[in-house]
Amino acid sequence: MGRRAPQGWLTRLVKRLLAWWSRLWSRLRGQSIPSVPRDPAPPLPPQTQVDQSVTGNQNVVFGVNEPGSQVIVNLGAAAPTAQSVGVPNNTPLKGSQHFVGRDTDLQRLHEQLQQSQPVAITAVVGMGGIGKTELALQYARAYAASYPGGVCWLEARDQDLTAQILAFAAIKLDFSPTDDLPLDSRISQCWEHWPSFSTEETPAPALIVVDDVTDYETIAPYLPAAPRFTQLLTTRQQNLAATVTSLQINVLDEAPALDLLRQLAGSDRIDKELETAQALCQWLGYLPLGLELVGRYLKRKPDLSLAELQQRLSDQDLAAKALAKAEPGMTNAVGVASAFELSWQALSDDAQNLARLLSCFALAPIPWERVEACWPEMDAETLEDWRDQELRQLHLLQRVSAGRYQLHPLIQRFLRIKLTAGSPEITAYCQAMVTAAKAMKYRPNQAQRLAWQEMPPHVAETIHQWLAGLPDKDLALPFAALGWYYQGQGLYESAEPWLEQAVLVTRQRLGSRPSRFRLQSQQFGPFTYESGALQ
Repeated sequence: MGRRAPQGWLTRLVKRLLAWWSRLWSRLRGQSIPSVPRDPAPPLPPQTQVDQSVTGNQNVVFGVNEPGSQVIVNLGAAAPTAQSVGVPNNTPLKGSQHFVGRDTDLQRLHEQLQQSQPVAITAVVGMGGIGKTELALQYARAYAASYPGGVCWLEARDQDLTAQILAFAAIKLDFSPTDDLPLDSRISQCWEHWPSFSTEETPAPALIVVDDVTDYETIAPYLPAAPRFTQLLTTRQQNLAATVTSLQINVLDEAPALDLLRQLAGSDRIDKELETAQALCQWLGYLPLGLELVGRYLKRKPDLSLAELQQRLSDQDLAAKALAKAEPGMTNAVGVASAFELSWQALSDDAQNLARLLSCFALAPIPWERVEACWPEMDAETLEDWRDQELRQLHLLQRVSAGRYQLHPLIQRFLRIKLTAGSPEITAYCQAMVTAAKAMKYRPNQAQRLAWQEMPPHVAETIHQWLAGLPDKDLALPFAALGWYYQGQGLYESAEPWLEQAVLVTRQRLGSRPSRFRLQSQQFGPFTYESGALQ
């Protein structure tokens, strides 16, 4: 015992000296430190570690294994670059090697982040799978020189943000706050301990990235408020907070979408079936996640033609293996359906019902008054709230013009999975389309044609997808309305197929019941009889 006591006393003395040095350094931080000769450094003691994750710096960080102790020795007057040794950076190593079609978005994002003052906070917003995280990753790398103070990457969804900040401080800043302080004070200490990395009075700018934010007000108290820290967020929320500016990103154009497929599956293969590749891009709605999944799937199956893949997608929809699961190393770790499921789970039951109803419409602009006609007993303002505060807020529904809304193709397919045979939403949709069909008259006037000009794709969708939801007495109405609409414009070649299909469908359902069949036939007007469609 007598021999061990001096060693314990010496250890306590060393800890006190280190604590004293830490307090002294906190006071001196931000002030210029005299340069030292560029002589070879003496061997480091066992307790000392040097962060050599990046090379080429002029400031070397010596982090001693004691909480709060860090010594920065300035080896030159120039401010360090983002590649300096000891500059904290935990940007994930994942990310696409095939980043296309976002150069303008990167530039817009950088300009927006540089303009916001005093604290720059910008949220990249968009639907699931559109590439928000990828854009943030590529930005953190492409513009690293603009943030010589470093980068801190945090995950918001289903993660403990404060635990991540404390871990970042311990690993990248070699700092652990006092345990007996309140949590917010401990977090503040972490940000305050971030080294200056500058010989000037103004600390070097640093970038804080928070991925997949669902509630900014919850995490805001734990983010740094100093002007040196720029905050870049990604979110599915349309309007995250009043203090946050938004950068809306959209799906890719056709050219970069095809380029992405070429890079993943091979140019010769895509160009050999170019028309099919274009149809695939359109089917996927030019969504980056869907395109990357399909491209990687094609790469794994070199003998699979694009036409065969297109058929598989048509038959299996979002359950197709090409869309169901992400590969290791992809920025988005889930398939298309799983990416949309996160937004679906955030909806209220009422908003989910509205989403199912909207999926019954065609992939065309939906006049909102037609949605209201599906639920005539529903309060209009309540319906608007479900639309604006939930569906549009989560980018499940797009506003294309005044009073006109539309679903993304893959979101429509996802929402239709939520429908079941005989769903009340299907019944309500069919009833509304029958009412719309009754408004179209044989030989319509101009006013009737104008009032109906947005209806053809949605009435046709009733025939193609929901015909079983029509009662016998209304079976012919959608066909007749489409035929009369085109006939009224003199488009007889477009009108006749609808009237001919009506005869076939009516015969199939009503069979040999002539009295009921004649009742249906009389709804088509003289043109049909003259054309011989009912002979």
